[in-house]
Amino acid sequence: MLRRGKDVTDLQRELTQVRARIDTHPLASDRVRAAQNLVEEMKEQGSESAAINEALDARDLPLLHELGSIQVKTLWSWGRLHRRRQRLEDQLPQEP
Repeated sequence: MLRRGKDVTDLQRELTQVRARIDTHPLASDRVRAAQNLVEEMKEQGSESAAINEALDARDLPLLHELGSIQVKTLWSWGRLHRRRQRLEDQLPQEP
C-alpha cells in the first residue's frame, strides 16, 4: 500500500537511499564484519578473550572492546535503517 503523497518512484528512490546508508553503516564495514566473523569462529573453538584479541590485533581488526563500543553506539541506527527498509519494501507493489 502506497503512502499518501508518495508514488512508486519516490518510494524506490527512498529505498535506494536507505540501502546505501545500510551499506555504509559502521556495522556493515568490512573490518567490523571480519572481526565479528573471527570472534564467532574463535569462540566456537573455545578460545579465550585474550587469544581472540591477539588474533584481532594481528589482523589489524577492532579489538573486542572496540567492537562492543561500535555496537553500543550504532546498533540503534542499524535497526532503524533495517526497519525503514522493510517498511518501504512492504509499501512497494510486489512484482510477479
